[in-house]
Amino acid sequence: MEYITAMNNYVVVNPNGDMQGYVEIDEAVGAVDSYDLENILALCEEPRKGHMFDMWQFDDMQDSGIIYGVDNGECQIYDMDTLLEAIRESGMFQDEKDELIKELLKKDIHLNAYDKGIVGILANVDVEWT
Repeated sequence: MEYITAMNNYVVVNPNGDMQGYVEIDEAVGAVDSYDLENILALCEEPRKGHMFDMWQFDDMQDSGIIYGVDNGECQIYDMDTLLEAIRESGMFQDEKDELIKELLKKDIHLNAYDKGIVGILANVDVEWT
């Protein structure tokens, strides 16, 4: 029997649905941290509560992260094997499953969960990290 393995072990899904693959969980967590920090810093360029954002102040970082997460959602990391299994067991047409799995097996994943209609599948897959 021939085994097909994915190039990545984890998939990060951004709030806008964009999906990226990573081999190590640490890489995926780092990508989420970078994504969050970029967006938090963009959010905090404007004065709030009468003062500018100070990244060295824990309260500012925490408040900004909460504000950003509530307004825009959070990134989620999924185990690739678990996601592929959920796709195989889903009610999608076989051609759609094959196309989606083929894309997820690649090193560079260029998918959007909303465009591919797999948000419902992701809702039933355990999140590894959020």
